[in-house]
Amino acid sequence: MSIKIYLDMDGTLFDLYGKENWLTMLENGSPGAFKEYGENGGLMQGLESEVCDIYEQIAYLQSQGVTFGIISWLPFAASPEYEEICREEKLEWLKTYFPMITEIHIIPYGVEKQKAITKRTETMYLIDDNAEVCNTWTTAKQRRAFQVSENFTALDALNQIIKEL
Repeated sequence: MSIKIYLDMDGTLFDLYGKENWLTMLENGSPGAFKEYGENGGLMQGLESEVCDIYEQIAYLQSQGVTFGIISWLPFAASPEYEEICREEKLEWLKTYFPMITEIHIIPYGVEKQKAITKRTETMYLIDDNAEVCNTWTTAKQRRAFQVSENFTALDALNQIIKEL
């Protein structure tokens, strides 16, 4: 069985919404919105625990033949120039914190995330903080989504997937 897990970035892996002045930066087209910050580089809280962390879960799943990808939106109504700045910042952050994930899709805001996929697998999961995106992603058989929140992190979603395998 071929399985692929796609992760969202903003609000799922990268704590954009915890960054000071994030919305002003996006609205003004200011660089730096997606650059690392704080003592953990902007990694979402809860992606590590006393038992394991998200890196260990990704490594375990990869050892089981699961592949990973990132699907992340660019800011809403951004100029092409600002989109390129944001794309570069996101790629740099991912290169630093998730170098094991090499399939990366950074797409315009609002594009259905399933449209980013170029090679489908038998089972595809999406881990995202946006309920509407999760609902749009989900199908009866092939695609399933997990919505992250303050009380359910991407690490929790990976643990749930492991239990289901």
